[in-house]
Amino acid sequence: MIKHLKNVIKKNNLKKFKEDIDNISFPFYLQVSAINKASVKDKNGTWYTEYKDKKLSKSNKKKEIYNDCIFEHCVLVRKENRNSVGAPSNGINSNWANFFINIFQDFCAKEKITQTELYRISVNLTFANGYKQCRQHQDHPYDHRQLIVYLNNADPISKTIILNDKNKIIKKITPKENTGVFFDNKPHYHIYPKKGYRMVAIFTFK
Repeated sequence: MIKHLKNVIKKNNLKKFKEDIDNISFPFYLQVSAINKASVKDKNGTWYTEYKDKKLSKSNKKKEIYNDCIFEHCVLVRKENRNSVGAPSNGINSNWANFFINIFQDFCAKEKITQTELYRISVNLTFANGYKQCRQHQDHPYDHRQLIVYLNNADPISKTIILNDKNKIIKKITPKENTGVFFDNKPHYHIYPKKGYRMVAIFTFK
């Protein structure tokens, strides 16, 4: 199941977000290896959520770490990380939480979706970092659904690539402002822009 969406965010809400994005109240933090926090498969098909020296050679580890370099604004901490030291118990990690939760609720109402739990909300900003793409991954090691909302008109090359379980490409999504893509927990990755930046809001849920 993959659905390409248009006009995901109400125009007045999108205007407010774009006006405030340069404000200090919406900080981004450098994540040297963002995909480190997602679920990836090693060559043996084993799922893991952290780098393990026995799974990656030293040279390959260094290459992959920098391959996944992004800026992130974490709105709702991943479910599996909420017991970590310093993590808020309810997962809320941003003054913008209500804004993005409302966007998600509007999406659910429009698509007639009943969601029972939000696992993660994040705003990710990627840029030309010397690599072609991020590592192929799935956001959690358990069943989930995912919504990606494109928050700017990014370099058209910086597509979201969705694959099937046999690693065959089944969908390419060009990042156009206020469009989105909704899909189940399929492997995916994105291409880094060669110019400017690419900003998306990511929601994962049950």
